[in-house]
Amino acid sequence: MDRSITSAVYQSIMISLPTFDMDLSGRRDTRFLPAGTKSKFPSIPVPMMPSGFNLLRPRPNCSIQIFRVSLQEDFKAPHHTHTQPNDDYVAAANNNKIRNRITTTRRKYRGGSCIPSILQALQNSDCDNIEEALKPWMHKISPQEQTIILIEQPTWEKALALFKWFHMQEDYKPNVIHYNVILRILGRAKKWEELEDCWAQMTKQKDELLPTNNTYGTLIDVYGRAGLKSEALHWLQHMEQQGLQPDEVTMNTVVHMYKKAREFAQAEEFYRKWSQTHRPQRAFTYNTLIDMYGKAGRVGECSNAFSEMLKSGICPDTVTFNTMIHICGSHGYLEEAEVLMNKMVEIGCPPNVMTYNTLIAMNAKNNNIDMALTYFTRMKQTGVRPNIVTYRTLLRVLCGKHMIREAESLVQEMDELGVHVDDFSRPVIIRMCIEMGLLMKAWAWFERFRLLGGISSRSYGAIIDAYGEMGYWLEAEKVFGYSCETERGARQSVLEYNVMIKVYGIAKHYDKARRLFESMDNEGVSPDECTYNSLIQMFAAAKLPDDAKCYMIKMQEAGFVPSCVTFCAVIAVNSSLGRAMEAEDTYKEMLKMGVEADEVVYGALINAFAQVGNVEKAVHYFQIMQDRGFVANCTVYSSLIKVYRKVGHLREAQETYEKMKNLGEGPDVFATNCMIDFYSDAGMVSEAESIFNDLKQVGQANEFSYAMMVCLYKKIGRLSQAIEIAKEMQELGFLTNKLSFNNVLGVYAAEGRLREATEIFQQMLKVKISPDDITYKTLGTILKKGGLPMEAVNQLEIARESGIPYSMQALIVTLYSMAGMHEEALEACEQLKEIGLELDVSAYNAAIYAFGSAARIDEALKMFMSMKTKGIEPDVATYTSMIISYGKAGLIEGVKRMFNKMKYEGFQPNESTYRVVIDAYKSAGRLDLAGLVTQEMQFTKSLKEQKH
Repeated sequence: MDRSITSAVYQSIMISLPTFDMDLSGRRDTRFLPAGTKSKFPSIPVPMMPSGFNLLRPRPNCSIQIFRVSLQEDFKAPHHTHTQPNDDYVAAANNNKIRNRITTTRRKYRGGSCIPSILQALQNSDCDNIEEALKPWMHKISPQEQTIILIEQPTWEKALALFKWFHMQEDYKPNVIHYNVILRILGRAKKWEELEDCWAQMTKQKDELLPTNNTYGTLIDVYGRAGLKSEALHWLQHMEQQGLQPDEVTMNTVVHMYKKAREFAQAEEFYRKWSQTHRPQRAFTYNTLIDMYGKAGRVGECSNAFSEMLKSGICPDTVTFNTMIHICGSHGYLEEAEVLMNKMVEIGCPPNVMTYNTLIAMNAKNNNIDMALTYFTRMKQTGVRPNIVTYRTLLRVLCGKHMIREAESLVQEMDELGVHVDDFSRPVIIRMCIEMGLLMKAWAWFERFRLLGGISSRSYGAIIDAYGEMGYWLEAEKVFGYSCETERGARQSVLEYNVMIKVYGIAKHYDKARRLFESMDNEGVSPDECTYNSLIQMFAAAKLPDDAKCYMIKMQEAGFVPSCVTFCAVIAVNSSLGRAMEAEDTYKEMLKMGVEADEVVYGALINAFAQVGNVEKAVHYFQIMQDRGFVANCTVYSSLIKVYRKVGHLREAQETYEKMKNLGEGPDVFATNCMIDFYSDAGMVSEAESIFNDLKQVGQANEFSYAMMVCLYKKIGRLSQAIEIAKEMQELGFLTNKLSFNNVLGVYAAEGRLREATEIFQQMLKVKISPDDITYKTLGTILKKGGLPMEAVNQLEIARESGIPYSMQALIVTLYSMAGMHEEALEACEQLKEIGLELDVSAYNAAIYAFGSAARIDEALKMFMSMKTKGIEPDVATYTSMIISYGKAGLIEGVKRMFNKMKYEGFQPNESTYRVVIDAYKSAGRLDLAGLVTQEMQFTKSLKEQKH
């Protein structure tokens, strides 16, 4: 099991949960379920908590031991070494801690404090009337009260106006805490000019007012949070130039900034240097380190930091445990996460809603649904009230697993508690019903949410998409229509249009997509880049390059530059259709617009010219691709081999194939098949056999590989080997297309194995693969080799070419009869009679031949008499078929009578007819008659030769 953690995995666990960086308070929601409320959710037994907390053992094949210390020992006597924060520290701490202090101060002054009255007065005044609002308390507000009042201002404008008013008072003494507060307020509001003015004003008073550690920490924090890392580092450098070393709070701020930028090495190096002269005194330092290592995927360092925290006597808080639980969950250590949660309770640090949300989310992610529901039950039993994130997480997993009864029970519980299904969860519920085919229920949920209101454009788009992906474009269209009837106004957003266009594309309703796009301007909705990209790629996927090009032009006229992916889609569709010049024109336009081509674009161009056999252009773009530093992959090399194959450049193809061998994945099947085909044409049998055997060894040989080897062996006359390969194809199930069937059919026909060839043709018909000209040519060879008179073969061919509806059935009847498959032939004969159309002579001949071959002379004679009754005159093939019928039945008189009648009717027997008669006499032991017919045949042949 890979224990490395990636950003994507970590973020997937963190989805929908508040981050530790945003709220370090770890405060527990103490609200309880209403008295007497009973959950409708299925009750799940809560497992017993472990009594001890020993070393957590690593999993099998795990190279990292998660916790290397015995928590049972470390938690025996935790001692707190926290220092009491002074006013300067409080001013620089995060907003949550500041507000906690304000709340405490308000309670302290509840009896006689003027702060509530001042705040109320300021709330009722604007920035220009501050002096009037504070007139009753002129010269009566202490510096501490000034700090609280500053912090409590709702806007940066009022805070700055109040700060300036304080400065204008005669008895005001400059206070670094006040500067720290206003700098933080302005920085959080990203008012950099005002912030720099305050900083300049502060530095002018350097004799009586010096920036402190917390001043610089505040500046580093606000610039770092705004993503201005270089400016934040400038303040850090300025701080060090003033002889100030970062304290613990400032160090945490810098580490957090690096962590946010995912520069974990820099964060760790900064902490390492700081720790050489300092020792962490607070839990939040270790929380920051653990979180940093967790985000970096360094589980071992997380364990070390946690261990060091315990050994230093600093008691973990809720944030510490929540962070460690997160990291365990991210790596699949579910048992360790459970033990950590139990230890929280044991040391008096009860889990909060964030703890349970994390445990529920990580178990859901690992498909441990029962355990996720167990934590949900335990959460409510311990008095921690689930929040919207809890319900959202559970609904997502239950709906994803199509657990519809449990999901509906959960929604019912939410209804009873007055908790509404949020905007994120609504499309998830509807999608579940759609995927389960419960369309009426899905629509009922949609109607409920629509009547409740508050469906955002994003959710409408998700619901439309859910219907569209399952092919229900009419329902998607209906939801799209409702989306303009909400409290958001009469216009949909561009998002809903984009999704609806996508739905039409999936349903192949391209005209509807066009009309919807054209209606956007009338509805006051401007298409965005995504709209054009969707249309272009939709038409490209539909093999409509001209339409794709049209919308690319419209996109440019609208001021958007198509992305490389969009250009590539247009190039690729032109390439697949053999429109190499159009693909090249699109590429040139792409470069003119300043869009850099990537390896996929060059691959599409090379393939475009390979399709049309233009080797010079294909090699030209391959060279450009290499010059620009792109590494060719199998697809590119395969395209080159394809074009070399078309123009017959064997040496270049061999060189390219050798290059493919040096790639990690080696040559692909397409390129190898091309080389087999190339070697086959060149008569290089050993080379073809070598790479074919290589393909077989790695299990990559496909139907084309086998078909080409069959073709090769047939071409050089090694029919036994060709038949061996053909049998392998049948056993492996590789007869799946016209090429493979034709090749196998051809080799059986060449070897004269008529039964096997006919069975292959029968299989071809069963899988509904239509025969082509090559198939019919091979079937003609089979019929001739089987001894069918040339007249009969020609009749069947003429009937097929004339488009006679029953011509295929007549051919099948004849073929089955010749191969000795009499039951199948007679069944096909019955189908021929049931067609309900007037049959021609070729169809009657096929039926007579079938009955005769099966020794059913009565049915053959009936068919013969029936055709004469219907005015269809027998021909040479008819009489020959009747002679075969009598011969099979051993009726010598019938053979003699039909042979004489044929000559009496004016038909000159051909060689096929003579041989049929001779074979019939020989089979009956009448060698005398066979000798007479033989003499007649030779005499007739001699006369023909004399005439010529």
